[in-house]
Amino acid sequence: MTELSLKLRYMVIDPCDRGPLHLPMPDGWLDLQDGRLAGTVCDWLARLAWDGWRIDAGDVSAVLDGASARDVFDLDPQPVGRDTAGCRSAWLSVGFADLDMHHPDDGVEAVVDEAYVRVWKAVDLLFLVHGAGVDGRIDRDRTPHDIAIRLPEVGRSLSRLQEALGSFPGYRLILFGDPGFAVDDAWFAVMLDGCDRISEHVQRLRTSD
Repeated sequence: MTELSLKLRYMVIDPCDRGPLHLPMPDGWLDLQDGRLAGTVCDWLARLAWDGWRIDAGDVSAVLDGASARDVFDLDPQPVGRDTAGCRSAWLSVGFADLDMHHPDDGVEAVVDEAYVRVWKAVDLLFLVHGAGVDGRIDRDRTPHDIAIRLPEVGRSLSRLQEALGSFPGYRLILFGDPGFAVDDAWFAVMLDGCDRISEHVQRLRTSD
């Protein structure tokens, strides 16, 4: 299995554990919510990286949406326990779920490698968007025209993630082990602003050519 250096730190805060008149939910319920939250994030990342991707490897040939790709490539957090604050940290991994059913020379390894690269490209784009939203500085060399094609997709993806996370009251989520990716309403605002800034930048580049 190919391990990604993408750290997912997550925790669901018990929404009922906020005052003396409320009873906290049992640990089992909180663990279930933790798992659902991690799955929601993995689904989001898989869709961003792999939606509409056609794969051909051995006896596998399909156009994948993000949900099916997550199953095919076994994108899941690998739990490593809780820290002193009660938060879980996990590394994401990518591996071909049916690898044992294929022969070594049927192209599966190449497909897994491409899956790995596609996830990294999606994450790199998210960091590019975040940087533009934080300080407005845009690296011309990292913003070719074809990035503009993906920006609406990123914006829609972020909006869907924000809506999905609304069902986890009091969640704490840090993506990729980066404090700048502490996910809350302000983070989403920064990211969407970054999409707009890069779109404007690319449009200026187009008109100046």
